Amino acid sequence: SKTAAAGAPSASASASRPTHRLIPFVALSAWFVLNGAMVMLNRYIFMPTGINFPFPLTLTLLHMATGYLLSTLSILTFLPIPLLAFAADNYPPEISAFIGLFVANIVLGNTALLFIPVSFMQTLKSLTPFSVTLVQLFVAPTQRPTLHTIAALVPVVSGVALASAKELSFNVPGFAAGVGSSLVQGAQIVYGARVMKTKMDPFNMTRFVAPPALLVLIPLAILVEGHSVFNFFLREADAKKVSFVAASCAVAFLLNLSMFWVLKVVSGLTYSVAGNLKVVLIVFVSVWLFQNPLSVESAVGSVITVAGCTWYGLIKDKYVEKKGVEVEEAKVDVEEPVVEPVVVTTASHGAPSG
Repeated sequence: SKTAAAGAPSASASASRPTHRLIPFVALSAWFVLNGAMVMLNRYIFMPTGINFPFPLTLTLLHMATGYLLSTLSILTFLPIPLLAFAADNYPPEISAFIGLFVANIVLGNTALLFIPVSFMQTLKSLTPFSVTLVQLFVAPTQRPTLHTIAALVPVVSGVALASAKELSFNVPGFAAGVGSSLVQGAQIVYGARVMKTKMDPFNMTRFVAPPALLVLIPLAILVEGHSVFNFFLREADAKKVSFVAASCAVAFLLNLSMFWVLKVVSGLTYSVAGNLKVVLIVFVSVWLFQNPLSVESAVGSVITVAGCTWYGLIKDKYVEKKGVEVEEAKVDVEEPVVEPVVVTTASHGAPSG
């Protein structure tokens, strides 16, 4: 029955046309709520006054393992989609690159939250349009940025510089991790445009991210954090602390699904503008929730950055319309990869989980 359902995505896409306006709204709403919950929850988990679990590598490892288990269980129990095999054919270069960038983005983002407030972290993440443009110069050199696009990036970079210079909770390792996360996310968005053209659904994509991620994260987490994590669970962990870590894993699973979903159903402009609105909301909520100090200059820098990101999105949208191409195709000038996923038959369902 799983194999027969392989054609379901195209049928569901046709059936969803009458409600195509509602689907992006639901996807973006889920992404908004889950993204905000994720950064707030992880910040509280890392804080000494919170759960005091300062282990970003271990937390990312737990996120990946939970995502794999829940995705596989969902497909095997109630989802009408095929369970794809971990075959080499299902790991084309686009997906392999995306997985590496996806995991690096999470690790760097969690590391940044270990050192700096959520508000500052979100301001640094607003460098993503600059990162996307920078990556496209190397990945798609034929797509040279226009003067208008470059001009729109000036307030983005300037705003981040002002916010960073006057940030009262500035921390060098946190700043480096935050900027690194933004650069990696730019590359992730570029490769995400390729990956979303494949036949990989969000649940199987979540499954496929886990094995290579765990191969890297397990030895790295043991080497860097192993002894301290062992002591935490042996001596400090209680029901409350374990519950918060488990909640973080569950929210991370849902957030990853929502992100893959959003990339499939919204345009580049919608994603960009929605991301800017998300940054504003998270900054204000985090300042109110955690009561972290925020200078006037840092607040002004954040506003300038978000305004620049919005301008950048509008400029990019006009450029795409002028060229007469689809927004998603304008992100990266590549041919659509042909990926025929290998489906796991009923007899071999136990293989991946074994």
